[in-house]
Formats: sequence, C-alpha cells, structure tokens
Amino acid sequence: MHMYNAWLPAPVGEETKREKESFTGVVKSVKNSWTPPSDDVEGHESVYHTLKWISVIDLFIKAKSEIGLEDVGELVEFGLEVFHASHNRLYAQVRWGNILVKLLNKYGKKLSLKLQWRPFYDCLVNTHFTRNTGPEGWRLRQRHFETLTSLVRSCRKFFSTGSAFEIWSEFRSLLENPWHNSSFEGAGDWIRQCIDQWNLIPNCQFWDSQWAAVISRCIKNYHFIDWETFLPVLFTRYLNMFEWNMVEFFLIVENDAQLIIGELPVPVANSHASYPFTVDVPGNTRFLFSNKAVTPEKSIAKSIVYLLKPGSSSQEYFEKLVNLLEQFYHPSNGGRWTYSLERFLRYLVITFQKRLQHEQLNIDDKKCAELFLGKSERTSFVEVVLKLINRGQYSKNDSLAETVATATSILSYVEPSLVLPFVESRFHMALETTTATHQLTTAVMSVAFSGRVFFLASVSSSFETENLGSANGFIDLLMIALSNALLGMDANDPPKTLATMQLIGSIFSNMSALDEDVDGQSLLHGIRFSEWLDEFLCRLFSLLQHLESSSVLSEGLHSSATSGTFLVEDGFEKISKFVKSNILPGAIAEVGLLCCACVHSNPEEAAVHLVEPILISIISSLKGLPVTGFGGSGTFDDSISTKSKPTISPALEAAVDYQLKILSVAISYGGPVLLHYRDQLKEAIISAFDAPSWKKNGSAQSIAEWRAYAYSKWHIPNEEELSFANELLSLHLCSALDDLLRICQTRNSSDPGSEKEHLKVTLLRIDSSLQGVLSCLPDFRPSFRDGSMENLVQNAFFIAGATGSRVGSSEMREKAADVIHEACKYLLEERSDDSILLILIIRIIDSLANFGSLEYDEWSNHKQAWKLESPAIIEPPINYVVQSHSRGKKRPRWALIDKAYMHNTWRSSQSSYHLFRSSGNISPSNRVHVLMDDLLNLSLHRYETVRALAGKSLLKMLKRWPCMISKCVLTLTDNLQNQDSAEHALLGSCAILATQTVIKRLTTDLKALSSFLLGVLASSHHESLKSQKAITELFVKYNIHFAGVSRNIFRMSDGPDFVELVSQIGSMSVDRTGLHWRKIIFVFLAQRLVQECGLTVLLELQSSLEEFSNAKERSKQCVAAEALAGVMHSDINGLSGAWDSWICAQLQNIIQAPLVESTPEWIACIRYAVTGKGKYGTKVPLLRQRIMECLATPLPQTVATNVVSKRYAFLSAALLEISSPRMPLLEVQFHDRLLKEVLDNMRHTSAQVREAVGVSLTVLCSNIRLYESFTHDHSDEELAYKVDNTLGRGRWDQLLTDQACELAKSIQKMCASESSELQGERTQNGLLSDETQEDVKWMETMFHFVISSLKSGRSQFLLDIIVGLLYPVISLKETSNKDLSTLAKAAFELLKWKIFPEPHLRKAVSVLLSLANDSNWRTRFATLTYLRTFVYRHTFIFSREEKLQIWETMEKLLVDNQVEVREHAAAVLAGLMKGGDEVSAADFRDRAFTEALSIQKKRTKRRSSDSIPMVHGAVLALAASVLSVPYDMPR
Repeated sequence: MHMYNAWLPAPVGEETKREKESFTGVVKSVKNSWTPPSDDVEGHESVYHTLKWISVIDLFIKAKSEIGLEDVGELVEFGLEVFHASHNRLYAQVRWGNILVKLLNKYGKKLSLKLQWRPFYDCLVNTHFTRNTGPEGWRLRQRHFETLTSLVRSCRKFFSTGSAFEIWSEFRSLLENPWHNSSFEGAGDWIRQCIDQWNLIPNCQFWDSQWAAVISRCIKNYHFIDWETFLPVLFTRYLNMFEWNMVEFFLIVENDAQLIIGELPVPVANSHASYPFTVDVPGNTRFLFSNKAVTPEKSIAKSIVYLLKPGSSSQEYFEKLVNLLEQFYHPSNGGRWTYSLERFLRYLVITFQKRLQHEQLNIDDKKCAELFLGKSERTSFVEVVLKLINRGQYSKNDSLAETVATATSILSYVEPSLVLPFVESRFHMALETTTATHQLTTAVMSVAFSGRVFFLASVSSSFETENLGSANGFIDLLMIALSNALLGMDANDPPKTLATMQLIGSIFSNMSALDEDVDGQSLLHGIRFSEWLDEFLCRLFSLLQHLESSSVLSEGLHSSATSGTFLVEDGFEKISKFVKSNILPGAIAEVGLLCCACVHSNPEEAAVHLVEPILISIISSLKGLPVTGFGGSGTFDDSISTKSKPTISPALEAAVDYQLKILSVAISYGGPVLLHYRDQLKEAIISAFDAPSWKKNGSAQSIAEWRAYAYSKWHIPNEEELSFANELLSLHLCSALDDLLRICQTRNSSDPGSEKEHLKVTLLRIDSSLQGVLSCLPDFRPSFRDGSMENLVQNAFFIAGATGSRVGSSEMREKAADVIHEACKYLLEERSDDSILLILIIRIIDSLANFGSLEYDEWSNHKQAWKLESPAIIEPPINYVVQSHSRGKKRPRWALIDKAYMHNTWRSSQSSYHLFRSSGNISPSNRVHVLMDDLLNLSLHRYETVRALAGKSLLKMLKRWPCMISKCVLTLTDNLQNQDSAEHALLGSCAILATQTVIKRLTTDLKALSSFLLGVLASSHHESLKSQKAITELFVKYNIHFAGVSRNIFRMSDGPDFVELVSQIGSMSVDRTGLHWRKIIFVFLAQRLVQECGLTVLLELQSSLEEFSNAKERSKQCVAAEALAGVMHSDINGLSGAWDSWICAQLQNIIQAPLVESTPEWIACIRYAVTGKGKYGTKVPLLRQRIMECLATPLPQTVATNVVSKRYAFLSAALLEISSPRMPLLEVQFHDRLLKEVLDNMRHTSAQVREAVGVSLTVLCSNIRLYESFTHDHSDEELAYKVDNTLGRGRWDQLLTDQACELAKSIQKMCASESSELQGERTQNGLLSDETQEDVKWMETMFHFVISSLKSGRSQFLLDIIVGLLYPVISLKETSNKDLSTLAKAAFELLKWKIFPEPHLRKAVSVLLSLANDSNWRTRFATLTYLRTFVYRHTFIFSREEKLQIWETMEKLLVDNQVEVREHAAAVLAGLMKGGDEVSAADFRDRAFTEALSIQKKRTKRRSSDSIPMVHGAVLALAASVLSVPYDMPR
C-alpha cells in the first residue's frame, strides 16, 4: 500500500480495502459497454459508450489504489484494442490514449505485453499525413498527435523482437535525400548510419535535438556497442551544439565587447551567440516530434553520463568539454546562453543520480556489473562538475544559482569528501567578504541544500572527516551557519531572508527534537536553543512589524494552515506577548501561521497562552458596541435603524479584524481543547456578526468557517465535538436560512439600508457555515429516471474518501437550496445592482450544488505550492554518506504528513463525484436543476464580475452532470438568435458556450448541436463590437475544438432531424453577395471539382486561371497559384492535352510576367507541381519533365533582369523536389544541361541574377553529388551516357576551385596595385580593368554559391569544393571592392560554423597553414580570426600532428613583422591554451617563461640583439598565458 493511503484516517483506510474489488467491477463494466466493430454502425459507435468510464479509471490511478495487476493488464489490452478500432474517431482515441499512457507509465514494468508497431504508425500517417482530413478542429488533432506519440513512447518497450530492424528497414530509403521532406519520416537507431545521417543536416537545432535524443537513448541501452570510436565525433557535435560564437573568445583589439576587472581582461562571449542561418524545418515535421526534445542539453548530458564507464576515455573527453565551457558559467560571462548552460548542469547531475540509483538497485546484475561506476569514476565525475559549480555559484542568473545549489546538494550525497569542504570554504569566504554581499545569499542556500548531508556525515562511522580539520567539523559549520542566519533576516533584503529561512528549515527538519540537556547543551553543541530562540523571535517579530501585505517576503506564505511544524515550549510566552501587543494587518497570514504552529505543537499550552487571550480581547472589544441583531443573538439596538449609522473607531475596527483572522487560523489544530472555550467562541462569532461593521462581519465569517469543521477534519471527533459542530450549524445555517427566507418574503422596503446590511450578514453566516462544514454535510439525494428509489448511492463505490464525520443531513442541504433559490429570485428582482450580495449568493450556490469542490480547490491550491518544494528538505535516492539507497526521494516526516493530508482531501472531493456513472438510471436532484437555473441567470448579469463567477460555478456543475448541458445550450443560444437580447446577456451566453465542457457535449446531442449552429449563424444582427468579438471567438473556439459528430445522434428520434438541420443551414447561405470574392471562388471550385472530374474540370478552370494569373492584384494571383499547383500535380485524364493546349503557354507567361510581389506563391506552386507522389514521394508526376523543360527554355534577350532571376528561382525550386539518389536518365541529362548554362552565366551583368545563379549552382551540384554517391543499375543507354560525360562531370568541381584560387590571386594583386597608385580617376569600387571586373563578377557568383550551400545545409556533399574555396574567401575578405568584400565576409562568417570531417579536415588545415604564411598581412590576420573558431570546433577530432602544426604556426605569428598580426596571434593562443591540448599549453607556457627570462637577462646585461618583433612576441606570449586563465592563475 502506498504510504499516503497507509496514513489515511482509520475509517477511510479501512474503506480502501474495497477498491481492488471495485476496480475489477469497473473493468468488467467498461468491457461490457463496448461492442467489437463489425459491418453495422452500432459496433463502430459503441466506443462512445466506454468514454464515461475513463474518468473513473483515472480515479484509481490518482488515488494510488491497490488494484490487481491482472485487471490492469486486461484493461490495457482492451484499451489498445478499442484505440486501434476507433480510427477516425479522434476524440475517443485521445481519451483512451491518455489513460493508457498513465496506466503503462505506472504499471508498465510489471506487465508482460507483446505489441506491433505498425498499427500505431498507420494511425499516425492516416490521421495526420494524408490529405483526406476529417472535420475535427486543429486543437483536437494536435491533442491526438501528442497523445499518439506519448502512447508510442509508453508502448515501445513492448514491441516484438526485431521491431527496430523492421522500422529501420522501412524508413531507411526515405533518408537517401536529406533535403527532401520525405526524409523527415525516417529516423532509426543504428548508430553509424544515424551519425552519418546526422552529419548530412548541419546547422539545424531542431534535428540536432532529435538526433541527440536518439543517440542518447542508444548510449543508455546498447551496452554491447563499442562507443570509443564514436567519441571524437559525438563530443565535437555536443560542443558545437552550445550556442555562442567563439569568434570573440578572448578580446584584445575589439574593446567594445571587453569587460575589464582591475587590469585583467576577462573572456566575454560574443552577443551573436547562435548560428545566423539555421536550416528551417517544415511545420509538419516539428509537429511530428515531441516538444520535449526541442533543447538538446538534456540529451547531451544523458549521453555523457552513460558513456562513462571503467577504462573508457569518455571521462577525458568530458573533462575537456567542461574546460571549454566553464568560463561561460562565470558571473561576468552571462548571456542568453546561460539558460542552456544551466540546463546542461542540471541534467548532468540529475542523470548521474538516476544512473547511480539504477546501479545500486541492480547491484547483483553480474552481466552489467563491469559497466557500473566505481569510487574512482564517481570521484572523477564530481571533480569535473565542481568546476562548473565553482564558476556558476555566484551567477547573477537566479535559475543558474539555484541549479548550482541543487547540484551541490545531490553531489554531496555522492562524494561528500569533495563537496562538503567546497561548500564550507565558500561559506566562510562569503562571510568574510565585504564587497560582494550577494555571495552570502548563494552560500547560505548551498549550506541549506546540503544541511542533511552535514548531519549524516557527523554521525556516520564510515565517513572520513579529516578534510574539515576535526571530527566535529560538520557540526561546527552548521553551528556557525545557524548563528549567522539570524543576521540574514533583513526586511530590506528579501532574497537573503528567504535563503536564511531555507537554512533554518533545513537544519530543523533534520532534527527530531530541540530539547537541551540539563547543562543547556544540544546536538549543535555550540548553541543554546533557548537563547537562540529568543534572538530568532526578536528578529522575526521585528521583521513582521515592517512587513506589508504586498511584500515579496509574504509571497508563498499563504499556504494551508495544515502544514505541520514544531516549536519549543519556551517560545509560547514570547509569541503570546507579541501577538497580544501588536496589531499587524500586513502580516495576518504569517502571524496566523505562527500561532497555528504553536497550537499544533502543544494545543493545551497554546490554548492558555494564545487562544484564550485572543478570545477575551475580542469579546471585550466588542462589548458596548451597537448591536444589529443580525448575527443570531436575538437582541437589537434601535440606533442602528436610523439613517445616521453609528461609526466605529478605525483603530478598534482594524484591531478586532486582525485578531479574528489570526484566531481563525490558529484554532485549526485545536481539537478537543477548544471545547473548553465553546461559549467564548460562540459569543465571539455572534458578537462579530452583530457588530455594525462590514470588516468584522467578514472576519466573523473566517472564524465561523474554521470552527465549524475543525473538529471533523484532521482527527476522528468525539460525540461532544460533533454536537458542538451541529450546534453551530443550527445557529448559523438553519436559523440564518430562516432569517433569509423571512426577509425575502416580507420584502421590507421601508429601510432599504438596514435590509441590505441584514442580507449581507445573513448570507455571510450561511456562506461561512457551508465553507466550514465542507462535504461533511451530506450531498443532495439523487433522483432516478424510472421513478424508483433504489439505494444506489449507498451501494455504489469507487474509491474511499471523506473529509470527516457526518454533520447535519441531506435535508439541511435541500432546505438551504430552496431558501437560496428564493433569495436569488428576490435579489435579481429587487437588488440586481448589488454585486456584493450577488457574489455571496453565487458562493453559497457553489458550495451547495458542487459537492466536494471546496476540498478540490483546497487540494489544487496546495498542489501548486508543493511544486515549489525546496531541495533543501529532500534526500535523493542515492546516499553514499551512510550507504543507504532507496527507490525514491526521502522527505521530512512533517512534509509527508502534509502530503498525506492533502491526498485525503483530494479523495474526499472525488469519492462520490463519479458515482452517477455506475448507472444510467441516476440523475441529479431536482434542487440541482433549480440551482443551475439560478446560476444560468446570474451568468447573464450585466456586471462582468458576477457573470464570470457564476459561469465558473455553473461549469463545475455541468462538468459533473453533463445531462444538464442541453437545457443550458437551448437557453443560451436563444440569446444569440433573439434580436432583443441585451449585450451583457449575449456576452455571458458566448462565454459559457465557448467552453470545452459545452462543445464536447454538442457532439452527442443533436438537439443542442442544432440550436448551437443555428444560433451562431443567425447572430449577425448583434452589431456592437463586443458582441461581434464574442461571437467570433465562440465560432473560432468551436472550430478548433470540434471533435466530430457521433453517428448515433443521426438516429435519435427526439429533436430535429439531421437532414432538416442541413436544409436550414443551406437556406441561410443562398445569398452570397456578402461573401468575400475569394471565398466565392474555394466554394465554386470545390463544388465543381466534386460534381465533375477529369477534362471537364480543366475546361472549367482554364478561363478562371488565365484571368487570375494575369491579374495585377496579388490576392488573385495567390488563388491562381494554389489552383494551378493542384492541376499540374494531378494525374487526371486529359492533363497532357491541356498542357499542350494552354497550361504550358500559361506557365511561360507566368515566368515572363514582370510582377514580383507574388513570386513566393508561384515558387511554391512550381515546387508542389513537381514534387514526388506516393507514400514515399518517389513517384514522378505526369508533368514534371515537361514543367522542367518549360522552365529551362531560354528567355528572350529583351526581358528584364528580375525576370531572369525569377526563372532561376523557379528552376531551383523545381530541383529541390527531385529525388536525387533515384534520378532517371532524363533528369540526369537535365542537370548536366542546366549546369553548363549556369556555369556560362556566372559573369552576368546583374548582381541579382548572379545571386540566383549561385543558388541554382548549389542545388545542381549537390544533387549531382548525391546522385553519384549511390550505386545504380544502369541500362545500356544510361551506361553510354555516363561514359560520355564522366570526364566533363568529373572535372567541373576541380575547375571551379582552381579557377577561384587563380582569380583570387589576380584580384588581390590588382587591388593591391590599384590602391598604391595615386593617379587616375577612381570609382567607388576602385579602378579595375574590364577583365578584372569580369573576374570579380565570377567570384561574386562563387561566393553566393558558398553562402547558399552553407545556409541550405547542402554543403555536406560539397566539402571538397568548400575547402578549396577557403583561400578565396579569406584572402578577399579585405579588398578595395566593397561588394566583393561584403560577400566574402558573409561567407567567412558562415564558414566559422562549419565542421569538416576527415579527409577534408586534413586539407583544410593545409590550406589554412599556407594562408597563415601569405605575403599579405591582412590575409594572415583574417586567417588567425578563422583559426580561433576552427580550432575550437574541431578540438576533439584533430590529430596530434595537426595540433602541433597549428601550435607552431601560431607561435611563428607571435613574432610576425606586422604588430596587428602579433597581437591577434596572442589572443588566439590564449583561447587555444584554455580549451586546447593541455600538454601543448603547458609546454608553451614553460617555453614562453623561459624565453622571457632569457631576453630579460640579455637586456639587463645590454647584450640583446633581438629584434622588436622578437621581444614583443615574448611579451605577448606571457600575456597569452595570463589571458588563458583569467580567473585563477596556476603555478
């Protein structure tokens, strides 16, 4: 039995034994309600009969009931059968899918199932990836997708053996073309192919996240794979997935982004911290994957943790990665990347904890024992993570600071010998600092989060404490922390105060008692708790005296008074004195909670020191005041009835109000002790209600609420307590109901002011009684449709639950309903302007009609508070301090008691909520119908506050009793159709109708559906802006949440016939003059396409398409583009003839049209027209080749340049949709022919055309390369063509790179010579010859090619060309031609993000080393800039030889003749030493120091003959050594 159920009150706990049998009955009932599908419609529709049981099944899961595993297995198998049989019934699948996910997540490890994967895949494709979509709204479809994917994740562990291979075999072919949308369906789990496929889609965060998630799951589960060979590639990927730009890693020249602390330059990341042109992903693809994998940090951390194992080099890679990342955790280095770093640290520690927990629970598993982490591996991991913690501990980012504290707490249970000294040193450092006081807050929080570890370590015999200097070092630290905590209670520093309270709570939660021995000593031997408590209370009282109700410190303190706590006895008198001598309206919740704690700790003592004095003070303050007689005393003061109402002192009013509210909280745990004060309590309540003060009346309500149910809630009350509760009910409920009925019947209008006050007080008395008694007052007795009086409620049972012992009777609730109904009618007739009275009425109706909702609201509010549960009071499952490991977290006893109490509160709210589902014969009480009518009227009130509150209560009622929705819909929709309806009535109607509770019911009730549709469609006469907005929102919500219509409602006899409904709606749409022209066209075309087919459709469309295509309006061209795309992509009869007769000519006209605004729509049209067909997108459309030939037709020489660029854009769009690996001969020939044309046009006079040519060249070359990477079975004709074209195709890439390098040298030389000449006229781009100008145009096109390939992600198949173009890009980055240099810089920025695998990496290193020796110093400078990020991104995959070559080159550039190059080389070397090879870095530091000493000695003896660059280089080498470790200089 779950602990929460074991701790339930004895009567409720005894009832839980029936839940197993109850669940068996539920499983039987849900199976009986379903008929397996057959040819008859009834079988398919019976799934809707099962849905009412899903909420009941969910009850048992949330109640943590002990149910039979065989029943769970039977229910899961049945649920999956229903799910698969309910295709095209999305709402039913969503409901069943969600409950199946919950069942599998809770019981999956104990079940034995065998499932097939293909039915889930077929459901996904048929529902979400076919054009035959159903009528369901997009929100339901989204929920269906989320449910389906969650269900697959829960079921995949049960897929039959070999499913992974089947899935990979099914989808592997879809990944052949990495740029086509079809590739987004194929994701597999085979590592090498997965990594290769991952590399084909660079610079895409979405796919990085998805592939990282797949790889992480493989690393966790596939222990038989040798991951060592994949480590360099994986860690390279992981490093580059963190989004910041290492271009500005260490800044010396660019001072605008440099942060100076003293005289030490600190590394600051560039503000451009993300890839500038990430590859876009189609919306359907994002829809396909879970949102949980959007950020990759969790997957990266998971992979790293599970890669660690004895003897693996993964720890070295991990340490290297952390060395590169740690400086970005420093407070001075924060930025938008801080979030990803915080997530990475959090998931590192959490995943590490989960792994250790799993290993400890499976320590006897000999198969995996060799992979388990030992002491050395745990220590190494913690040492590395402490680097990140050390940097991020004092972060200015609150999330990172809290994550650091949480990580410290978790790791302290793993390696306390490392973590606890770290926490101690930082705490002492924070105490000593005077310049950075914010450090104390973080240090105190870290001690608070690790407080339990300090206690455990102090009593553990197995733990070594010499690290802290003495055996009692841990206790000494806690003593110092607790002593200094008092200084942290500062109203002017809320964060520090909250951290201090966390520390105190953490320490006391780990101590069973605070009693001192006879010598005044305690567990914390340096503290006398009596003295400490004196100081603590003094500071607390001082804090509360300066607290305002809106203060930050008071946030989160308004929790339930039932939270357990304790207090030493010495504090009672001090607290009592403080409470009696101070009136603090701004600290009611805090002081009340303090008093509640006293009562909980010792009710007898607290009653004497707190409850009795407060009661006496209240009663004495109220004596002598005028008495209204409204509170039930029966006495009446004549002065009250006069128009001159007596006034009360504001001070007295505030004091009594404060004391009443404090008392209402304090007596929550009073129990039987409060019976001694029953007369005083009754007198205080009556006196407060009788007082002529609204504040006191409201405060009396608070104490009446608590007193009425205090004895029947937390413990089992005795007869005397129940008697007192019934006495209070009789006094303040029954008598108040009589008073209210008398007021409504007499309708005394002689003194309206007095009557209003009387109504207020009377309603307050009733409301407080109902709020206090909760569900202890029995619910209404239900009625039965067949008129029988079966004892269903007593016999029906699902789960156990009760707020307390029964108080009052059902008759009392029924009487209250009758009286409140009369009062509601009276108020709406006579006092409809009094919002206070109406709100009170609504609160009372809510308490009466919605049985158990008050408990549910209390549980819901408390649940939200527990989401903020502090890690300071949690012990993780793994604990190496005392070698105690568990299956779950551990919490203090008081916290578990609180959770168990709230669990019982939830049970009490749900125990009878669903009982009506056990029989179709049961219906709500007639009085529920009456109260529903009252709420319905109030929900249409002219005051928005009244409407909102009434609507909220009404929806609670409708959700429990769906059968009442139809009546509400009929009433509300009348307000939409009625022309005389007031605006507020329409707004209230729309607000109710737009709720999901109502919209879901419309799918099964034809009468309500008909009324709703006709009402919405006939509501256009409401002309106000608010009305039209409300109606529009209602219509939109209905559409997005529409769940389809059950066929069963078509056969219902009552209400209108469905055919009649369709006829009515059709008659409303005869007049189309008011519709937008475009809608008249998605209506006309749709009707024609349904009525006709084939050639007839084309003939009908021809004139319309020609007209719209030639129109100047962009909107009409958009319609034409959409229609023409569908026509050209189809394979209908007569399409070839239509192409020859008019479509081809129309397409040519579109190509040559001068309009540019609609170009994106026509590009989409072309792309869709040629895209592949069929399930896998490989079937060639009928017109593809003809469309491409039409696009390839040369244009007239006279056309404008924008037409030429548009043609190339159309060609690129068409080429994007071609499946390159499987191109037929015609498409291969087309590529070759177009490639020749593109290469010939690289020197086009128009810059716009050159850009389009560069993009087209990218698509062409990548398509050809992808085609050549696959093996093909060629026909004789294809073989002959291949032989004839091998030479030409094999040389185009080499020709491009060779020519680019030659032209780069020529342009660079010409620009240099031109810049040195001072004669002749100059142009903006320099004085260049015609030949050089042509070379510049060609090079611009080449740069467009580089930019396009990198932005599109197609560069992976063009890496040899990209590497060959490094020289032109870097060397032409700074020239006199601004346009060329701008393009070179753009390509340069993109190249900095590129990762080159072998063998391209080797070639790239060679090119860069040659550039570093270029004669132009600007080229050398640019090469250094590129090397900075190049080394960072490839640090894990460099060979040793390549690293040495780069180091040697950097060192040579330290003594370069150009000072700018020398200084830049020093900055780059600083970065290399920080994240590069530690051995090379140490060697460089030693040699730099030695060289500097040598030069210094020579200069001292005046024998130095070293050149200025040599001396400057030695100084810069030392500067680089310092800059590489800006935060801590090593020896």
